[in-house]
Amino acid sequence: MKTRLLALVVALLSICAVNAQEKYALIDSEYILSKMPQYKAATENLQKQAEKFQKEISGIQEKAAAMYKEYLKERPKLSEQLRTSREEAIVALEEKVQELQQKYFGPKGEMATLQEKEVKPIQDGIYEAVKHISLRRGYVLVLDRATTQGVIFATPEIDISNDVLKVLGISVSR
Repeated sequence: MKTRLLALVVALLSICAVNAQEKYALIDSEYILSKMPQYKAATENLQKQAEKFQKEISGIQEKAAAMYKEYLKERPKLSEQLRTSREEAIVALEEKVQELQQKYFGPKGEMATLQEKEVKPIQDGIYEAVKHISLRRGYVLVLDRATTQGVIFATPEIDISNDVLKVLGISVSR
């Protein structure tokens, strides 16, 4: 019994000793991104494109609404064939709106593709900078303060956000 207890204590102490040697770090990706001119340019470009797409969609929605309003006024005077024709035209516009929303804003839409093209290289650069610093300094874990819900407090000494910016070629002073 004593040998089992002694073995357990030795195992726990060795685990604690290994964990004591592990190094952790913290970054703030929102802070890093806010300091990167290329990220600001990418988000502005994404915003402009989204506004352009939304304007096109809104124009079609307004046209469909106007057609429907006009249809309701004229409906009593229209023949069955004209009613059906107008209803089909309105439905076609509404379907076009849905198609455009998917085409532009859907999970595989043009905005997703544009974001992948413009933002992913920036995110990949940050990842590579974090990886470079972590390997050089021996960090076993780097948490992102901006996205990790579990981080409530962290000492500023472990925040390597400015180091990431330096590796990315951006000089800042906090």
